[in-house]
Amino acid sequence: MISTIAFDYSGVMEVTERNIVSEISEYLHISIEEWHSVYYSLVHLCNTGEKTWNEVALLTSEKLGASQEQLSHIEELMRFNALSKKVNGGLVEIIKKLKPHYKIILISNYPPHLREKLKKQNLLELFDDVIISGEVGVQKPDPEIFMLACKRLTISPTELIFVDDSANSLKSSKTVGYAPLLYISNEQLEDDLQKLLPNFS
Repeated sequence: MISTIAFDYSGVMEVTERNIVSEISEYLHISIEEWHSVYYSLVHLCNTGEKTWNEVALLTSEKLGASQEQLSHIEELMRFNALSKKVNGGLVEIIKKLKPHYKIILISNYPPHLREKLKKQNLLELFDDVIISGEVGVQKPDPEIFMLACKRLTISPTELIFVDDSANSLKSSKTVGYAPLLYISNEQLEDDLQKLLPNFS
């Protein structure tokens, strides 16, 4: 029986109308798959706090052949993207409906300062636990971060639903045993949760 629902942060709790990876890939005339093939080899630098996401994105672009002029333009794209980010208010309301019946946690690949950011956004109190890759030293989709979450909440992996907007972050679900939900929209998420949860309507 499901007892706990975990949410990702970027792209789920915090959203933007822009798709920065798509914008950069299109600008560099490469596929998103080509971008991800390099990005995923470097993203641990961001998730552990060694570099910012912007620095990793620029390094990815550089390795994919971006010129200095192109890198400058990509910096501008990222600046506008940052300005468009906002808390997903609709999801906050969904979580408030879930909280009386389920434990709610956050599992995010993010540097350690995310905890302070959550406080400033008045989101921290929504969660029974917050697990940040930059604090615990392991990142999604490594099974270890999900097992750590289960250990801290004293639950079985089969009691956990994890919601993420990245299919890559969900790929360890079969190994670990949690139920994966790929986040596309609040409406889609509500439909999926209603199918899985007896106490949600």
